[in-house]
Amino acid sequence: TSSSPILNYTIAPNLTQSSIGNFTGGASNIYTITATNTIGCTKTTIATLTNPSVIAFTPAVVMSPSCNAGTNGSIVAAANGGTGVITYSILPVNLQTIPGIFVNLKAAIYQIKATDAKGCTKLTVVPMSQPTAIKITQVIKTRPKCFGGNDGSIEVISSGGVGLRNLSILPINAATNTTSFGNIAAGNYTITVTDQNSCTTTNMVALAQPNPLVWGQDVVVAPTNINNGLIGVSVSGGTGSKLYSLLPGYVTPTSSSVFYNLSNGVYTVLVTDANACSISKTIALASSLISHGHNNITVHDENIVRLNIYPNPTTNTCNVHLVSDTKTNAMLMITDHNGKLVQKFEILVTQGDNSYLVDLSRYAQGMYNISIVSTEIKITQTIQKN
Repeated sequence: TSSSPILNYTIAPNLTQSSIGNFTGGASNIYTITATNTIGCTKTTIATLTNPSVIAFTPAVVMSPSCNAGTNGSIVAAANGGTGVITYSILPVNLQTIPGIFVNLKAAIYQIKATDAKGCTKLTVVPMSQPTAIKITQVIKTRPKCFGGNDGSIEVISSGGVGLRNLSILPINAATNTTSFGNIAAGNYTITVTDQNSCTTTNMVALAQPNPLVWGQDVVVAPTNINNGLIGVSVSGGTGSKLYSLLPGYVTPTSSSVFYNLSNGVYTVLVTDANACSISKTIALASSLISHGHNNITVHDENIVRLNIYPNPTTNTCNVHLVSDTKTNAMLMITDHNGKLVQKFEILVTQGDNSYLVDLSRYAQGMYNISIVSTEIKITQTIQKN
């Protein structure tokens, strides 16, 4: 009831005093405040102090990037409690927004902070994953069997991504949901693997092919007055060993590229490699003149004065004596009775006398054909090895 001024204010249960009646730092509680004047009179009152509700996050909604290393991920964060409007920020990208929606994110571990109107904060950690990268782990190439063929294939083994993976190939503009492309020719291709999120990876694939079958130099010896003509061919390229057939005559394919005992006529030579790739050509035989001596063999051709092979028969070596009226590079070839080439070497034929020593000592007994072939000379004869 006294009008004396207040000297002091006291708050309990802390028993803190204040001359102006301001108390800070108090926790949520029921407090008794006592005012005391200069003559000792007091007055008390009850004050209830409550805290705001705690800021709490609800589970974040996370959308991972659709592709590995993508940047189209998003996080929607929401919190309740606190005082007033809540503002959200995200690290490490250092963005701030009121709705709590963060977009264009890549895979990472993010910290999201919620801050209310009084500066009270709450942190939460949100991890964002991503799909595994699409990888082409293996490419299996099967080249076409023949040069210029289109029976090749490319098989692609891939992993990663999301869902089923499809393949496409350029420049033939084909697509498949399997792992391979068939019926393709040799060339350079771009393979693309695409998952259900339209994420892709590409790989360049070069598909080779066998070398083409190519004719080499032919050996053509026209028959004389008996069936002693000869056709020999050479072919490079293709795959593996080759088989040779001659029509008419040698219908059954053989590994020998030389055909003997031929008469005048037009022949077709067919050559087939291990992949059944083939080429053919037509060769015509016309007669030449031959005369026989005793144990020596003398042969006459357009540009040959005399060809002697002696001794015949022989046990080891024989001499091939050639008198020619032209100079040329030629090939001396020795084949056995099955047509298999056992020896071949280049010789220089000069105008006049030419002698060549042929060693047959390492070969089995039997009949052998010795041929001298050039653009000017085409001749073959038989020698017996004892």
